[in-house]
Amino acid sequence: MTKVLLIDDDPELLEVLGEWLTSRGHQVRTLLDVRGVERVMDEFTPDLVVLDGMLQGTTGQAIAGDLERDGRLRVVYLSGLPRYELPADRLVLQKPIDLELLERIVREAPSNLATLEGS
Repeated sequence: MTKVLLIDDDPELLEVLGEWLTSRGHQVRTLLDVRGVERVMDEFTPDLVVLDGMLQGTTGQAIAGDLERDGRLRVVYLSGLPRYELPADRLVLQKPIDLELLERIVREAPSNLATLEGS
């Protein structure tokens, strides 16, 4: 079981992804924006954060570094933006989402994310 924090400004997407991952045995928390992210990080301590590349008032890039500060947590971008607009050294799941790839990423998090990027 992997603990996943989903952050996206689309409530329907959060609901669908959250239910889908929960049905596969993962623990999931969701946030519509980054307000409260520190509290959730402290209370929930996720293994993986799936983060929208563009959020209201900020970008995923602006908060990803803070989330990964201890080196144990992985951040995966979820985005409809063109790939070149996001950091080249990050795993990006393009919208519409390949759910099987998402499941693989979550199941193997945080150990093997770098090897999944080419999948």
